[in-house]
Amino acid sequence: MALAINSYNRKLHELSKESLNAIKGVKTYWYNTHDVWKPTEWPTAATKDEEPKIPSPDIFADLTSLKGTTTDKPAALPTIAQCAVHLELLETFHVLRQKMFWSIPLDKAFDVKEEPRIVHQRDGSEKKLKDDRFAEKRNEKWTKFVTLAVYRFLVWWDKIDGVLENTKDRQGRMSMGSDHLPPLDVLMVWHSFLLNTGRFKKMNFNRNLYKINFPWEHIHNAIDNSKWEYTLLGTARTNFTTLTGLQQDLYSALETDPTAVPRTLVETVRLSPTPTTADQSLVNDLASMVARQTSFIDKMDRHLWIRSPAFAGTMARSLTRYSRFLTLFRLYPGTMLVPTLDIDIAWHTHQLTPSLYLSATQALCGRFINHDDSIAETGLSTGLADTKRVYRERFCEDYELCSCWDCEMLLSALEGRHEVSQGEPGIEELGSRIAEEIAYYRMVEFARRNGKPLPKKRE
Repeated sequence: MALAINSYNRKLHELSKESLNAIKGVKTYWYNTHDVWKPTEWPTAATKDEEPKIPSPDIFADLTSLKGTTTDKPAALPTIAQCAVHLELLETFHVLRQKMFWSIPLDKAFDVKEEPRIVHQRDGSEKKLKDDRFAEKRNEKWTKFVTLAVYRFLVWWDKIDGVLENTKDRQGRMSMGSDHLPPLDVLMVWHSFLLNTGRFKKMNFNRNLYKINFPWEHIHNAIDNSKWEYTLLGTARTNFTTLTGLQQDLYSALETDPTAVPRTLVETVRLSPTPTTADQSLVNDLASMVARQTSFIDKMDRHLWIRSPAFAGTMARSLTRYSRFLTLFRLYPGTMLVPTLDIDIAWHTHQLTPSLYLSATQALCGRFINHDDSIAETGLSTGLADTKRVYRERFCEDYELCSCWDCEMLLSALEGRHEVSQGEPGIEELGSRIAEEIAYYRMVEFARRNGKPLPKKRE
């Protein structure tokens, strides 16, 4: 198959690069069989109803079902819809961190100042040079914000179990309702804690927070995926304040009142259930967990599968490969296995419902599989080489694959997951139509990020 030929893949990626350059330059384009990018135009959506819905709402249709989450399916894996919500959440975390970096009010709140250097020139005049540490100092805001978030999480963590005891879903099972979702900063710490599966299990196994399903549907409803903003709905805002005594939106509170940082920290520490020196290590550990997720979140933003035209196919293949990955744990118990990014998003999604993850790994792997994101890069390199070897031995396929939009779209088209034309076109025509489809999706994202009207597909 052409996909297995390196020269074909290189050409595909060259054309992909040209398409991105075309978007940045002439804004729109189309591809013909002579490998030439030519400008074209899509009409502008005149109303909200005409604007493209990316990701498609259909992706989230099974969030309200029990698929993949029932306790009578001990080997259940996550669903495409759950992976989609997870990617939405990661993008929302990413945007929050970017907002923190660029916020001038938060520069003031965290006492971040640009301090240009004055140099004296030979003619006696003075020249002001930019503060070359200003970006570094702005990044430190995030570290301080995360520390505040950890203390707030600990207050919520101490209180939420009692609430969950009396909250049931439509099937009568203990659950977290939409009216008790935590704010985004608290959710971010909870998310990172869950991804340290062994530590979370040790500290929460007998708590209700370990037993519930992750509230995928409610989190999806709280996220505006056109802007990647998270907003607590209904009574969740007041419920959080009533439960914890804390403001529900930390970011807005600090940006509105830059003098609130010391007061917020003192107030949160006072309410926190971890005042001892020994417990301070938990604060530090949780902050480190959040920090370690930054790299993965940035990688998900760069791949941006959640906006890809091949999203459903990408996640379906991800879940298939994740299932195989779990099989390798059973077959090679002494081997350190390292996931690829597409497997990792499925793995992380699974871990966010800890009781389900526990039963699934015990059923599929014969034991609970800990997820340790603190392993050094050198250890990961050795583990990745071993994983590539055993994956090929077992499944007769390459382990590391390109997962860019172009390659994923072509795979989906060849698998019949994404209809790009009527009939069965030749490979050149298929490539042309795929390229135009990808061009449209990229143009939509370009317009969205630059605050321009969104294009709509031609009739």
